[in-house]
Amino acid sequence: MAKGEKTFSTLGREVRRYTSEPFPAGDYQLKILGDTFEIRKAETKVDKDGNEVPTFSYINGAFEVLGTGEDGKRNRRVYHNFFLRQKPGKDGSVMSDRADQIVGLARGLGVEIEGISMVQQNGEDIIGPKSLLKWLQSQDGAVVDAHIKVARGRKDAQGNMYQDRNEIEYFIEKEGGSSGPGSDDDEEFEDEEGEEVEQDEAEEDEEDDETTEEEDEEDDEDEEDEEEPASRRKPAKAPVKKAAAKKRGRR
Repeated sequence: MAKGEKTFSTLGREVRRYTSEPFPAGDYQLKILGDTFEIRKAETKVDKDGNEVPTFSYINGAFEVLGTGEDGKRNRRVYHNFFLRQKPGKDGSVMSDRADQIVGLARGLGVEIEGISMVQQNGEDIIGPKSLLKWLQSQDGAVVDAHIKVARGRKDAQGNMYQDRNEIEYFIEKEGGSSGPGSDDDEEFEDEEGEEVEQDEAEEDEEDDETTEEEDEEDDEDEEDEEEPASRRKPAKAPVKKAAAKKRGRR
């Protein structure tokens, strides 16, 4: 070892287990962390007869919850999935139209999204994951009001118990609408032609107010890294137009 070289040793160090207590439920302002959003794969699903169930792509990312930093710490984060499937669920509604999904987010920002391409997965038309991902990343730094709930911890398939956690229950519609960043741009967000799109998404039953186990695991890992400043990009222009002033009812 060279003179003056630093080394690391486990001797005398205390093992610590990371835990995170959820913050109180309520209405908060959320900042979109565009760089955290990515296309994710759901786990392979098997029905009660042992047959594999088709799964679809979805998008996962983080929002910074403003006003939750205490004692000089950084604001907390909440992680969220946006589902892309357009097939109506058991209640007859399309998942993307819910108040906690992409339509709810658009209304919370006071914009309407246009030019998002559709692609086929498993014989169904779904929102193009690459196209929607590009739009979400273009909203980096935008702020939206939302209601946060505290979800009780639950067991995974292996019987491990997850901690209680914060989740977005719904985005709050913005009064009067807004042009939003880049509203004068007519760019269309298209999935690149010829590239294979991942063939995954959470099952309909999972989509019903349930986040995936994969997200839970990443949540615990990423919240531990909240001391690191998130990278920021200047918001890119996005194809939006003014929302109608008439308020639509929350879900």
